[in-house]
Amino acid sequence: TVVVGLDTEPNTFDPHLTTGRASESFMSNVFDGLTLHDQDGALVPGLATSWEALDDYTWQFNLREGVSFHNGEPFNAEAVKFTLDRVLEPDRNATIAPLLQNITEVEIVDDFTVIIHIADPDLLLPARLAELYGSIMPPQYVEENGDEYIALNPIGTGPFIFEEWVIDDHITLTANPDYWGGAPAVDQIFLLVERCRSI
Repeated sequence: TVVVGLDTEPNTFDPHLTTGRASESFMSNVFDGLTLHDQDGALVPGLATSWEALDDYTWQFNLREGVSFHNGEPFNAEAVKFTLDRVLEPDRNATIAPLLQNITEVEIVDDFTVIIHIADPDLLLPARLAELYGSIMPPQYVEENGDEYIALNPIGTGPFIFEEWVIDDHITLTANPDYWGGAPAVDQIFLLVERCRSI
C-alpha cells in the first residue's frame, strides 16, 4: 500500500467537471484517455492503438480491443462517442469543453474505429485526448446511474479501481489486476486528506 498525503481533495469524480491538480491526479489513475503520456512526457497509445490525420479536418483513431471498464462494461467506439458528446453538451458546462470544442462530430466507423471531425486544423488533438482531458466513461453505467451518482462513484478503464471516498478523510484505490497495460506494481493507493490537513 502506498499512502499519499493530500492538502486538498477532488471537487468531484466526474472527469468532465473536475478542477484542480488533486482531481487531475486522481483521474489519471482511474481513467484512461485515447492517448497517454509516458514518464518522459511523450505521447503514446492509450485506449487508441494508433491515430492519423486523414485530412486537415478529420482524425481517425483505431481503438484497443479486449478492454473492459472496471464494472465489466466493454470499451468500444460507442464509449468514445458517448464521452466526447457528453463533454460538448451545451448545458453541461464541462470544465474541459474549451479544450475539445473544436470537435464537431464523432463518427463511429465500426466497434473499434472512430473518426473525429473538427472545425479547424488541430495538430494537438491527440494530445488533448490524453488521460487528463480525454477520460473515457462507460455509457451504460453513466446513463443508468446518473450524473450525481457517478460524481461520487467513478468507473474507468485505468490501472486503479475506485473503492471508497470518505470526504475530508481519505480516498482508497485498489490495483486493477486486469489492466490492459499490465497490473500495477502496488496493490493499493490510500490518499489521506485529514492527516495532511492536521499537520
